[in-house]
Amino acid sequence: QLAAARDALAEFPEDFNTWIVAANLYKKAGDTAMAIRVLEYASLKWPANVISYNNLGDIYMNTLKDYKKAEAAYLQQLSNVATDINAYHTLFDLYTTSYKNTAAAENILLKGISALPKAYDLNVLLARFYKAAGRTAEAKVQYDAAIKSAQAQGLDAIAADIQQEAIR
Repeated sequence: QLAAARDALAEFPEDFNTWIVAANLYKKAGDTAMAIRVLEYASLKWPANVISYNNLGDIYMNTLKDYKKAEAAYLQQLSNVATDINAYHTLFDLYTTSYKNTAAAENILLKGISALPKAYDLNVLLARFYKAAGRTAEAKVQYDAAIKSAQAQGLDAIAADIQQEAIR
């Protein structure tokens, strides 16, 4: 498959998707260094994309445990598309599990809620975060916002599930 990836890159050097597929193949084959090189090239060639930055962040966070580089990649992903909900979730995970930086974790969710006011799942995540920290009044505000958002989107079953979680 790697030979096919190299051939595809030679044949279609201007095709972004070919570069992403090649990087994924290199990663799958265990050639992390080459996957990074391919993704870095894609990031330079197509700087406004989110996929190469997300994939770089994933390699740095989950494979190499280089959390500074992972954070930089995910922040660039958000800089490119402020409404990319995946980056908010991943940065929250990075801040809570690897950095143990509660201020950064809270701030990234607040930023995500501001950018994506209909993303009730970010409210729920922040509510859980507050609840775990003993900040029950703030947790209630976030649960209520999530319920209201889900209801406004006609997601009554989800709103009911959030309500049940909120009262536990």
